[in-house]
Amino acid sequence: MKQLGAVWVVWMIAILLLVGCRAGDDSEEPASASSPSSATHETSGEVTIRLAADIPSTMERARIPGLQIALIADGEVVWEEGFGVVNAEGDEPVTVDTVFEAASLTKPVFAYAVMKMVDRGEIDLDTPIMDRLPTEKLEGFLGHSIDTEGYRHDQMQTITPRQVLSHSAGMAHGYRADVYTFTFEPGTDWKYSSDGYRLLQLLVEHIDGRTLGEVVESFVLEPLAMSSSSLVWRDDFEAVMAHGHSLFGRPSGIRRWDDASSASGLFTTAGDYARFVVAVVAGEGLKQETAREMLGWVVDMNDGDSLGWSLGFGLQRHQERVALWQWGDEEIFRNYVIASIDGRDGVVYLTNSFNGLSVCSDVVEGATGLPALGCLDRGYQPADGPYYEFFWAVEKEGPNSVLPRLADLVDGDPELFDADRVSGIAWILEGEGMAAEAAEVHRFNLDRNPDNGKMMIRAARAGILADEFEGAGELLRSAAKASEEPASPTDVAWLTDYLKAMENPVRLDHASMSVIAGDYGPRHIRVVDGELVYMRAGTGVSAHRSLRAVSADTLFIAGVTNFKLRVEFDGNGRPTKLVGLYQGGSPDESLRDD
Repeated sequence: MKQLGAVWVVWMIAILLLVGCRAGDDSEEPASASSPSSATHETSGEVTIRLAADIPSTMERARIPGLQIALIADGEVVWEEGFGVVNAEGDEPVTVDTVFEAASLTKPVFAYAVMKMVDRGEIDLDTPIMDRLPTEKLEGFLGHSIDTEGYRHDQMQTITPRQVLSHSAGMAHGYRADVYTFTFEPGTDWKYSSDGYRLLQLLVEHIDGRTLGEVVESFVLEPLAMSSSSLVWRDDFEAVMAHGHSLFGRPSGIRRWDDASSASGLFTTAGDYARFVVAVVAGEGLKQETAREMLGWVVDMNDGDSLGWSLGFGLQRHQERVALWQWGDEEIFRNYVIASIDGRDGVVYLTNSFNGLSVCSDVVEGATGLPALGCLDRGYQPADGPYYEFFWAVEKEGPNSVLPRLADLVDGDPELFDADRVSGIAWILEGEGMAAEAAEVHRFNLDRNPDNGKMMIRAARAGILADEFEGAGELLRSAAKASEEPASPTDVAWLTDYLKAMENPVRLDHASMSVIAGDYGPRHIRVVDGELVYMRAGTGVSAHRSLRAVSADTLFIAGVTNFKLRVEFDGNGRPTKLVGLYQGGSPDESLRDD
């Protein structure tokens, strides 16, 4: 953890004296009522010294290797600092120049670019996207034809940019069915959706003619002097990029995204992002009416009136104060931003850790005096609560501790720790390589929900990942016929194929493997020690992973149940492309290089 040296502390005290007297020799005005900690009437200088003292211990308690913060006061970025290390396996410190993955903090940046296009007359917020987006682009997004049975194209035809930016279009987030479906009639409710932003990205690129990375660079990053930010990987990031870390602090390789995404993928610093927030709140670069519309309350998130969404940012009301907010979650990078829309105060903090949002309330309230209502609503648990206590105990005690520890956790708050959240615990353990512990969690869920098809298929999958194949096939067949929440036949068939590939793979001879092996854009297949192995560049995973064939042209990655590869051949039997098939998602293709 980064230590505060004596010289640094003396420097900070000097800043405190300067900032504390900022009202000037001719003024006796008190600090603003909405200053970073109005309850105690602290100046921003006092807040920064307190945060600088508190953050290292907060990070240590939450096992966060690195954190970067920027404080906004009176419409300016008044403090930037880095804490901890870039990589837990080294000692390189996080500085104000360290670059992080912003995750969903990307979305407001994209929204600002869209509002620039509104000002230019290129996009109308209430004109349906499909009025201008070619059908072939939509079908590529959907992964199927608009004539597919069960697909509601009439709903898609009504979706507008306003609905997408405010997450009121009823579109998917994450998992998709084979046929694209909507959660509700567009414009009638709220549900967070990355899909909507990706759909609007297609329109932006179609209208502008450039890639999204180029659009955002010219409309947002360059005008706002965000010189350390980009939607695509830059070579100069190599020396300053933070490594993400898992729950238990395992560092990941650097993910060098080369395809810009409107939903997630921004590389940035806390200082750059704070300057962006200051610009948005001030209406910089937008017409006055457009700037006001961007931060207007469009839709309520729930039945209360404390949380809603604007055209890009979340909004919260608390004690007559309205603030914008957004969380970012790429699992190994978790971040938060909040700022009052009167422009007086705010904070941006970025972390290189799965645990980054476990300190959200500590950092946000400590910096601004505001509660982090959005973070609380999204269900992120505090570092010192029972959720993290469970993980630390299981890490230390092993698989046999799972059932009693989990029973205590669930019985202590059954409403919070429902079956789906318990399944989420299992998936986290899987990500940590703790397959046996994850299988125990899914068995717990199945024991408490014995007739539930969803719990059956999850338990079967966990058992397969733990190499416990016996009984998995029968459990999968039962899942499709369950009396409660039967599993979809498509999901059962997919996982059954994975089971076959792991338990009894199709044996390819050396000649067949040699034909398939090669480079397919970012995807690479090799023959190593008599088996096919796979790696994709830019994902942060540098090791080759074993491939298991379920047929002569379809292969699963060992340990990855929701993705498979299909090799396509020409008439002469030569491979021409790899098609990536995602369970519940759209396929993508990589052409063979030679």
